[in-house]
Amino acid sequence: MAISNVRVNNDLTTSIDFSLSSEAVTLQGVEIIAERPLVNKSATNAVRIVTGDDIANMPVRGVDGIFAVNPGVVLQDNTVFVRGGRQDEVGFYLDGVSITDPMIGGRAVTIVQDALEEIQIQAGGYNAEFGGANSGIIQQTLKSGTTDWKASVQYQTDNTSFKGKARGLMGRRALALTPSATASSPER
Repeated sequence: MAISNVRVNNDLTTSIDFSLSSEAVTLQGVEIIAERPLVNKSATNAVRIVTGDDIANMPVRGVDGIFAVNPGVVLQDNTVFVRGGRQDEVGFYLDGVSITDPMIGGRAVTIVQDALEEIQIQAGGYNAEFGGANSGIIQQTLKSGTTDWKASVQYQTDNTSFKGKARGLMGRRALALTPSATASSPER
């Protein structure tokens, strides 16, 4: 459909209402196959990407633990530092929106790791659009919703015998596993 002689003024929006006829189009499935290049030529900085599959298979708990396994990132006293910068020099983003605490720095919003599709950690050399972040940028992307229901359960214990609280470790320390370590411990 072509519409002509429409006046559009500078910095103003002009609305045109029209209707299109509907028509069914049948297409076959489209399959796209690509390989991730070994070196991304368009990346001008150090970008580390952790995908949702990587997050599901990592032996860490919490998003801070995922951050800390990346080079240049340190987790100390539940605070994330990138490239030796201060707490307020790291920019945190969730789906493109800044979630950096404006008062003291750090992350103001915490997301469970099961809800994340991707984490990108950029250490230096990023664009000017990320103002106020001097040492690094941490971008998180949420998974999109589905009609499927999913649940996860986590249980943490040092009682490896599952004999109950009173008899669980039989008076021994959980980390003293070898006979030589238990014999040399001063508590015995």
